[in-house]
Amino acid sequence: MSGSITLANETAPFDASAPQYQALLANLQGNILTSHGRHFSVHTFFKFGADIAAAKSAIRTLRSEGFILSAAEQAAQTLRFKQPGAAQEVFGTLLLSAHGLNALGLTIPPDFGKSRQTGPGPSVSLTFGQPMRAAAAELGDTPSAWETDYQQDIDGLLIVAYGNSDANNTQAILNQCYAYAEAARIILERGATVITVETGHAHLLANEVREHFGFVDGLSQPLFRTGDLDPEKIGPTDQYDPGDGLINLVIPDPFTDAPDAFASFFVFRKLEQNVAAWRAAVVATANTLGTTPELAGAMAVGRFQNGDPVLLPERPGNPGPASPLPNNFTFAADVAGTHCPYHAHIRKSNPRGDTDRNFGSGTGALTPQERARRIARRGVSYGDRAPDLSDAPATGVGLLFMCYQANIPDQFGFIQKNWVNNASFGRPEPVSGQDAVIGQGSPRGNQTWPTPWGGPATVTLPDFGQFVTNKGGEFFLAVSIPTIEAFPA
Repeated sequence: MSGSITLANETAPFDASAPQYQALLANLQGNILTSHGRHFSVHTFFKFGADIAAAKSAIRTLRSEGFILSAAEQAAQTLRFKQPGAAQEVFGTLLLSAHGLNALGLTIPPDFGKSRQTGPGPSVSLTFGQPMRAAAAELGDTPSAWETDYQQDIDGLLIVAYGNSDANNTQAILNQCYAYAEAARIILERGATVITVETGHAHLLANEVREHFGFVDGLSQPLFRTGDLDPEKIGPTDQYDPGDGLINLVIPDPFTDAPDAFASFFVFRKLEQNVAAWRAAVVATANTLGTTPELAGAMAVGRFQNGDPVLLPERPGNPGPASPLPNNFTFAADVAGTHCPYHAHIRKSNPRGDTDRNFGSGTGALTPQERARRIARRGVSYGDRAPDLSDAPATGVGLLFMCYQANIPDQFGFIQKNWVNNASFGRPEPVSGQDAVIGQGSPRGNQTWPTPWGGPATVTLPDFGQFVTNKGGEFFLAVSIPTIEAFPA
């Protein structure tokens, strides 16, 4: 594939207004570079039927009817929505599994989606070519306990999203989202059978998106466009730079010869959250540590519920309004882990120099190798809650975790296996324990907590975790628009 873009050179954010990127934006599916931004979404999982011509025609029709959008079209929607009195518009995207690509007759190249890691260091042996359930040993999953719908081959996922919450008209917006999703489903079913449908609904509290444990969601994303690095929007970046390059997000689409046509690997996981157990454990841990539940929960996550890093020295209790610097920090000033423990979710999943600090040169450099692990998260909550999140369900609510990347084993897989699930990652001694929020599998190990917050004393407590359970998932690819438009209508 020829074109203007050489991925090896795309190591930093790019200027989306530059002429050389216009073909890439027209060819890349939306939601990859940046979130579609809707609060409501319907996720339809499907399996192709025997009539592959009908399946290809259905996909092509979904594109022509506006249910599969490009990054350029998404950006145009965003600009229109900023205009006074602008109407909300539907967004859609299509993801295909390896099984689905094969069913469509698209030949997957040898070694496609396998780890690109070379040299020493722990590797991850999963690959895009296998279903997620076959990667259970690497990810700490238990597929036999998954929901039945996810224990079978899934060919694709169609996401239809619409609308932002309006206190006076939320139900009408949600109804319109369902109507669009149903229209897309009718087209899809011309060539496929629906396996299951998951509905996402961003929960707003004080005008901020909160996940079910009550924490502000979506912070600390890698940013790929220079326009997204506006200091007025994200604050300073002198300590931690959120910028990232296309080399860690996309790959050349192997199913088309169109210039500058790129694809992106996509991971889906349905993560159920046991809110009741989480809250009970937070209170019990707070009592053991002699602190507040707010601070105990913040030490498990790495942030207070309003998004403030637990590292902030002026925030030892329940903080008020969020600080203006929610992402400009590293863990350099907390090598002992007495402010943000090493098992804290944000420290496990984005170590901000800990890999070099404790396993490398010792300087705590934000190495390219560490930064290249980052993923573009696009998750949304599912399940109904009280408006103020005062209820405490044990089942039926959680996160539809979704992320894009250039390589699943080297990014999502590496983070999940070697950081999140690895009780020894963070520092060699004392043991860190698993990620207190999303760690999966065993052995989990104990965790070291500061007492009081800021130390110098610490206490080792039995494992705090397993409040999030994977109920199923799959690996997908967001193929390029030219691949989709090559299908006959």
